[in-house]
This record gives sequence, C-alpha cells and structure tokens, in this order.
Amino acid sequence: MLKITRLKLGVQIVFFLLIVYLGYAGVRLIEWKNISLVLPTLSCYYTNHRIAQCFIRSLQEGLSAGWKVGYSTLLVPVILLVIFGLIFGRAWCSWVCPLGFVQDLSIRIRKLLKIGYYNLSDNLKQVSVLVRWIFVIAILFIAMGIGIPHFFLKEYQYDLITPFCQICPSKQIFPFVEGRFKEMFTVDTISTLSAVMSYLAIGVFVFYLLTTSFIRRMWCRLCPMGAILGLFNRFSFLSLRKEGKRCTKCGVCQRSCPVQVTEVYEEKKKEKIASSDCTLCFRCVEMCPEKDALKVGLFKFPIARSKYKRFLQSSAVKVTKLQKENSR
Repeated sequence: MLKITRLKLGVQIVFFLLIVYLGYAGVRLIEWKNISLVLPTLSCYYTNHRIAQCFIRSLQEGLSAGWKVGYSTLLVPVILLVIFGLIFGRAWCSWVCPLGFVQDLSIRIRKLLKIGYYNLSDNLKQVSVLVRWIFVIAILFIAMGIGIPHFFLKEYQYDLITPFCQICPSKQIFPFVEGRFKEMFTVDTISTLSAVMSYLAIGVFVFYLLTTSFIRRMWCRLCPMGAILGLFNRFSFLSLRKEGKRCTKCGVCQRSCPVQVTEVYEEKKKEKIASSDCTLCFRCVEMCPEKDALKVGLFKFPIARSKYKRFLQSSAVKVTKLQKENSR
C-alpha cells in the first residue's frame, strides 16, 4: 500500500518547523552576497526569525521600489521561482507551504470529529480561479503603481507597499504558532487606509478558518502564489501521469482530490495531467485501485504507482467509506 499521505505529512512537518522555528536556533535569513533565499511559498515575513523570503513579498517590494531601483532586485527571485517551478511545479503548495499544512491539519481534525465537508459547485470553482488571478493582477497593479513617480498610488506607498501580505492569513497564523497572540489582531491606525487593511486582514483570517474547516484546501484555490506556480505544472519535472487504458472510471481519483480536479478522471489520451489547479499532492495515486493507472513521474520516470493489490484487499469497504464521506 502506498503511504504518500503519511510521507507528505512528514515532509510538511519538517518544512513547517524549519520555516517557522529554525530562526530560533540561531539561523537567520539565508543569504549569499546580500542575495536572500526566496521560496515560491508563503515563507513568511511575519515570522520573527525567518530563514527565507516569500516570492510574493519580494515581488511586491521590488515592483513598488520602481524600475530604476527595484526591478533589478527581482532578477534572482524570478530565476529561483522558475527553477523551483520547473522542478516541482505546484507541489510546493501541498508539500512545503505552511498554510497548506495548516489546512491539511484542519482536514484531519474534521475527519477525527467525523464532520463532513462541502464541495464547490462548478460555478464557484470558476469564481475561485477568477479570484486568485484578480489577486495577481491587483498585486502587480498596486505595486507597479506605487513605483511610478507622480502616479496616484504613490501617495499610498506606506499603506499599500505589500498589499497581499497585509491581508494574507499568515499575518495571524505565524504570530499564533510563535505565541505572539496580541499581534494577531493588531490594528494599524497610522492612517484610515492602513486601519481598513488591518480589519480586512482579520476578516480574511476568519474566512480562512471557516472555509478551510468545511471546504478542503479552500485557500489554495484563491492563493496568488498557487496561481503563478500552476503555470509550471505543464512543464514541471515532477508530474502526475495517467495510463488511460488502465482506467476503469471508478471515480475514486475525482472524489479523493482535495481541490476537486476533474482532469485526472476525464483525461483519456494525454499521459501528463497538467491542470493548473492540481497541487500535486498525489492523493489520487494513493487512492487509485487500478495497477499503474496513475503514476508520480520525475521527468518521465515513475517513482510511485497506483497498486491493484490495495484494491483487492479492501476496495469495497474503502470506496464505500469515501462515497459516504463525500455525500455528507
């Protein structure tokens, strides 16, 4: 039996401890010749002793500094993003991102309490895609606008210099896990706009808690970092692959997917599943009851496969349980 879920949990715990707590062991922001390590995941700025910079924050800071100064600082972050994206695709979201880890913990708690979950309708799924790209466009527009002299956004540079970071759930989550509880709901009263952003951040955090408790990986469907990384799924060395002729259309892959990707179930001809929504958690490979129907690929070489033996042992029980859980 494949143990992909347990392996992923172990990897998530390790990265969570490294990203959040390694700084307390004396390690500071990892740099080389004043160039910081930038990761394509929510690292994050709101940890007291961070070891890496979040790409989204670096993007905002670089663009808002203006093309004469800031754009050149984006060269290394963009290069690192492309390298990491080409190797792992959106697997960063499932295996490394601390916010993804927190969402998976909420899923485990929900299962422990035997609470059902809700799936998004097709229309709401389309809305979630639209929202994450609105985030991306807003980040680019605001940051670039601040960096343009005499543009109207320039006067808001101290209120909106990193707009997404100001409302990201990380702003509350990381102070919480570090025991800085008073900082979770601090309202910046320097200006009316900064106060509005603070209250908006609290609202987004509440939304994050409520939705991730009942909708699997909801934040991943809205995250702008996930939108950017999703573009690499088509080209990434790590990939999800399907052998269509072995598929019996049982639907287990579709039901087990935490972000409701349907391409794995629907695809008949293409070997590589390159949906930008897929976070490459490989839960479908673990759950698939048909031998070699789904595979985890590195380049084109399979490093994990679905197994028929697992299906023979307890398929009826497991599929029935999964169907009941999804019907709640």
